[in-house]
Amino acid sequence: MSFVEKDLDIKSQKKEPGVIVFKTKAKKYKKKKVVKQNPVKKANVGKKKEKKIENNEDIIIDFDFFDSNESDFHCIKTFLTKLFSFDFSITVSPLVDLIVENNTTTIKTDGEEGDALAFITCLESTDSVVKEVVEKILKTHNSASKFVGKSMGLLINERLINMPNEVSLPLFKFLFETIPKHSHFLYITTNYRFVSSKVENDEAVGNIGEWMFYKDEDEILKDYSEEFWEFPCSNQDSDSKRAFQEDGVEVGRTVMILKASELKKFFNSLQSMITINQ
Repeated sequence: MSFVEKDLDIKSQKKEPGVIVFKTKAKKYKKKKVVKQNPVKKANVGKKKEKKIENNEDIIIDFDFFDSNESDFHCIKTFLTKLFSFDFSITVSPLVDLIVENNTTTIKTDGEEGDALAFITCLESTDSVVKEVVEKILKTHNSASKFVGKSMGLLINERLINMPNEVSLPLFKFLFETIPKHSHFLYITTNYRFVSSKVENDEAVGNIGEWMFYKDEDEILKDYSEEFWEFPCSNQDSDSKRAFQEDGVEVGRTVMILKASELKKFFNSLQSMITINQ
């Protein structure tokens, strides 16, 4: 039985040029059934209107949720290449193959064969490809050695940065319907922090901010994690992301070890957060 019975009707309002603020309206959720040779998950989140955008005019976007298929390979590979681009000597193609075959949930706006704008999945570390990835991630922190060799799920949750955080609720709902049984799950996600600019200051870059997340649900996952660690990615220029501000931006990763027993609590907190923000 799923943890939640609500869907999200997502709307957005453009208040000034280039800035879109999303609003949500909760409604009773009922999963649609699509009769096809390869059944897909499909849940409408809002509706899409084709018209010229003016200031203070609503933009209604239709997000559809599908099971992964072969056409998703390149989009998912792009997400993973970015996630593992800095510090992990990981060949992502075998991992992408597993994700595509794993009944992964994707979000699209142009039908089943369109580009995947987001995806969420959980892979079992009993597979040799997944096991290698998990071990390389665990090696980024000394105290994580106690988890090496344990069977755990690899949780991956990626989407475009400018997508509304409200889509996380149905994404995790679909995930928990099919998530494999493990005592623990490993989750890796992207974070960032502001640092002193080398352009403004000739001295060494000093950290002036805490690590923050692009996805709101990551902060909740961190609160429920048994253990977590954060680190900056190597070989990056923080000033390359400096635009119209004095500080540079340093990108990193957060790794979390999650107990299966805490996932329902996480989901309830996620649901509460999205309800409050509506």
